[in-house]
Parts: sequence; C-alpha cells; structure tokens
Amino acid sequence: MNIRFIFQNNKKAVKIYFGIQLLCIALAGLLSVDEMFLLVDFTSGLMCFINLIALIALFKQAKACMRDYEEQVAQGVEDPEYDWNKFRIEHGMKPF
Repeated sequence: MNIRFIFQNNKKAVKIYFGIQLLCIALAGLLSVDEMFLLVDFTSGLMCFINLIALIALFKQAKACMRDYEEQVAQGVEDPEYDWNKFRIEHGMKPF
C-alpha cells in the first residue's frame, strides 16, 4: 500500500516492487541459511525505509485527523467519530 501511495498508484512502480519480491523468493531457494538471513535483514531494512518515507508523506493527513479528533473532544463530543468521507473530500479525494 505504501508503494501505491508514494507513487500515486503507478502500476509500473507496483509491478517493479512485486518483481523484486519475486526475485527475493526465487533467491531464497538457492541461498544458504546464512545468506538467507542476510537477505532477510536487508529486505527488512528496505521495508522500514519505505515505511518511513510513507509516514513522512502521510504526516499532513495524520495531523488533520488528529486535529479533527481534538476539535470533537473540545466541543464535548463524548465519543468522537472519524468521518472518512469528510476527510477524503477535504483532501481532494472522491468520497466512498
């Protein structure tokens, strides 16, 4: 999902990412256990890096959600609710 968000649902980027995943799966059958652990460590680090980029990119939206929650609490709403369609409209997306 992060790849789709970062590259704005670019099908080519998603296919490249899946291709890399398939390559790693194929390598898993050919590598020794030690080499496999090195590959797993590398790909885990890569995954963390990609997620970090996505978190930075989503900061604005997360801040808006937090602001909405805080406004509801300040207004005395006993059980604040998240309105997904309101959020989508405010950020230029189509509502569900």
